Amino acid sequence: MPLHVLIVDDDHSLRKSLSRLVTRDGHTADEASGTDEAFEKLETGTFQAVITDVQMPGGSGIELLQMMLRGDKTPPTYVHSSDKYLHHLNLEAHVPEFFGAFASFKLKDGAMLTNIRAFLDSIPMK
Repeated sequence: MPLHVLIVDDDHSLRKSLSRLVTRDGHTADEASGTDEAFEKLETGTFQAVITDVQMPGGSGIELLQMMLRGDKTPPTYVHSSDKYLHHLNLEAHVPEFFGAFASFKLKDGAMLTNIRAFLDSIPMK
């Protein structure tokens, strides 16, 4: 059974590329350009995974993780960032419930697509 994946990124081109990757691998994808739109979709839809950027106008991927924790839907989440910003965050302090349990934090790099595929492959199909 394919996963239904929410892709959250303010970069239109990257969001579309990730959506194509997800659907090409046999899953379904929905897209959001920011945290508010993403949270609305999470409230009304059922997702088995989320892929989100950290730095976006109007709210960060970390804030999205925190919003998801306050709700009743907490799918496994892949968080990526385009620079060393991700390494400067004290993620355990900001989102301790996610660190290592629900979220995978990675830099956007040459292995990003491979990392996302591995992340999606690690999620049990229900």
